[in-house]
Amino acid sequence: MESRGHGKANVGFRILARKRQRSRRGLTHDDYYPVRITVLQERISRGTLHQTVCLRALSPFVTTAEITHGLYTGFSTSLDNIAILPNSTSLSFVTLPTVSTFAMHFVLEGFRRNEALCYVLGISEPRHNYEPFHLAPVAISARHPTDGTQVCLCFVTLSYLISV
Repeated sequence: MESRGHGKANVGFRILARKRQRSRRGLTHDDYYPVRITVLQERISRGTLHQTVCLRALSPFVTTAEITHGLYTGFSTSLDNIAILPNSTSLSFVTLPTVSTFAMHFVLEGFRRNEALCYVLGISEPRHNYEPFHLAPVAISARHPTDGTQVCLCFVTLSYLISV
């Protein structure tokens, strides 16, 4: 996990794997952790946050991932607030994003091994006052779309934001 910006991010990874063959000499063990997520979170203006999320597939077998991008309690987003970054042209939406009360849900395809592919999500803060230090971390999870196995789980915290 790498975190840059105005704060820190707490990350937890849960990897479900199938039985695999013994590694050959000289190979790395990166394929135990098939996806690496990095998050850059910044306040753009009063009431608006941007979370730039980059996913790096460390295994050539990861080409598609179902993403659940969690939202802090009381925060919101809309379908207009998500975009794939221009440097990630191989990445595309398999399904159109949908918004629930707690997350943005979508399926991405076009991952390439060892290439960071990114999207950005704009998030609106609640209109009422809140204490950033009391918000629980939210999860950004990636799952295999057909068999449902978890390939990566990242927790992001908002504790660094100071009300303007």
